Amino acid sequence: MNDKKNIYPVGYSDHVVDLFSKRTLETTAAFLLPYLKKGMFLLDCGCGPGSISMGFAEKLYPGQVIGVDLYVFQLERARKLAKKKNIVNIEFREADVLSLPFADAAFDIVYANALLCHLKEPMQAIDELKRVVKSGGIVAVREMDWGASIIYPENATLHEAVTLREKALNYLGCDYRIGRKLRKLFMDAGFKRVDASASCEVIPGTDDYSQGVPEYMARQWETAPFAKVVLEKQWASPDRIKAYQEALRHFPNVPGAFRCTTWCQILAFA
Repeated sequence: MNDKKNIYPVGYSDHVVDLFSKRTLETTAAFLLPYLKKGMFLLDCGCGPGSISMGFAEKLYPGQVIGVDLYVFQLERARKLAKKKNIVNIEFREADVLSLPFADAAFDIVYANALLCHLKEPMQAIDELKRVVKSGGIVAVREMDWGASIIYPENATLHEAVTLREKALNYLGCDYRIGRKLRKLFMDAGFKRVDASASCEVIPGTDDYSQGVPEYMARQWETAPFAKVVLEKQWASPDRIKAYQEALRHFPNVPGAFRCTTWCQILAFA
């Protein structure tokens, strides 16, 4: 992402990076796992603190993995963790997905998780992903779709928070309903074959990442760019935002609480 055109709208902090470090290959790339073979060369775009990239590296060894991100402090965290885990077949580079610093047809697999939804120019990014994958290779992308979500029991405050968050994100140029559009976007990009599937993320869940999501969502309302938009536009008062945070934090403790977010997945064959 170009930092002048695409500012990460949900914000970064140590807490966010800690949470993203708990994402795993199994929970974010299960749809791709059957296609992975040892020795492959893989690019992870928008790799963040690198936990998913490292999962790929362990799976593909002695193949190589490159993780790219626009945010240097995340890459520094990723490098330290890779060194600590003694993962030698991986490197992390600062790069813009809209203009990747790689030759044409360089990778067997190109992967991205929750990346396109934050871009004002998703088609430009898809064209770049297609450019750097080899003929016969795969571009694998996973994106959320907030239009296919469930919150139970019904909670007016939570519903208001989610709706207003999406409104502010749209204002910033994001598309948190891009999941449903992926098949069409990748077909328009000219891939030979495009397979679509979906999975669900459930809150509260049993893994470390999903257990941390409610607090992550609550903290976003303090410093994230979208929260600043809400205040500047006077779409909600500071007191109302505090109510959103309380509702988000309390939700996992509600008896029988169930929140389900749909993730749409694409395997695009070059």
